[in-house]
Amino acid sequence: MLRRVLPTGEALWVRGIGNGWVCPVCLGEEDETVEHLFFRCPVAGTLWDLTGLQHLREGIPTGSIAMFWRSVLERPSFGSVELMQLVALFWLLWKSRNSVVFDFVQVLHPTLAFQFSLQVNEWIDNPREVAPRPLPPSISAPHGGPVSGALLCFVDGAVQDGSHGAGGWVVQDGRGSIVASSARRYSGVFQPFLVELLALGDAVRWCADRGWTSVVFQGDAQVVLKKVMNGEVHDAVGGVVLQEIQLLRASFQHFDCAFIGRSRNRVAHLVARKTL
Repeated sequence: MLRRVLPTGEALWVRGIGNGWVCPVCLGEEDETVEHLFFRCPVAGTLWDLTGLQHLREGIPTGSIAMFWRSVLERPSFGSVELMQLVALFWLLWKSRNSVVFDFVQVLHPTLAFQFSLQVNEWIDNPREVAPRPLPPSISAPHGGPVSGALLCFVDGAVQDGSHGAGGWVVQDGRGSIVASSARRYSGVFQPFLVELLALGDAVRWCADRGWTSVVFQGDAQVVLKKVMNGEVHDAVGGVVLQEIQLLRASFQHFDCAFIGRSRNRVAHLVARKTL
C-alpha cells in the first residue's frame, strides 16, 4: 500500500509523471523509492540507529516494504510498543522528507530523535479508542448533484512584502458550521500562484489525513483550481505540488474544486493573513 499511495519519485514516474527522481533528502545517485526513503537513505539509517530500532531489522530483507512489514508483524515477540515505535519512525521520516521538498528545510537528526520519543511516549501515556467521525448532512456539489456527507473546504493564500506567503483553509459541514481550520506559512515563497497552489495542496493533504473522503475545495484562485480539475501536472513553478494533489485525489470518494468570489472566501483569507 505504501508503494502505491506515497508520492515518491518512483510512484510518480510509474504514473507517467516526471522521469524518476533522485532522493531529495540525501541527493545521492539512487532514485527515491519507498525502500530507499525508509531503509537505505543515510538519514533513515541514522534515525534507525538513534532510536535503537535497528534490532527490528535484523534478519529481515529490506528490499521490499511489504515483506518487511509482513516479517516484522509475524514475529512472536513483536508487541504493541514496537508497533508504535515503527509507525512513529516511518511517520517522522516521511514528514522530514516533505520538509525538504516543500519547505527546503533539512530537519536535524537530534530533532527527529527527540520528536520520535515525544510521539511514542504520547501514544503510550494516552491510549484511546478512535471513534469514527460522524458524517455531516449532504451538500450540493458545484459539478453535480447532492453529495452525501460532503464537506466544504474554503482555501486561500496571502503574501507579505515580497518575502513570504501563507495558506489558510476553513472546513464547513452541510449546515454551514465550521468543523476545523488550519494554516501554514511558506518562508521565502511569495509568488501568488505558487502560494495559492501550496495552500490548496496542503488543504487537500490535511483533509485526506483526517479521513474525510468527500470534500469540495473552494477558492478564488481560478487558474489554480482549473489546473487541478483538468488533471494538469506539468508546470515549471508548481509541478511537484500539482502531482501530489493528483495522487491524493485517489483517496477521496468525491473530490471537487469550485471557484468563488473573494467576498465569499474572506474567512479563509483572514486565516492565511493571520499566519503571515
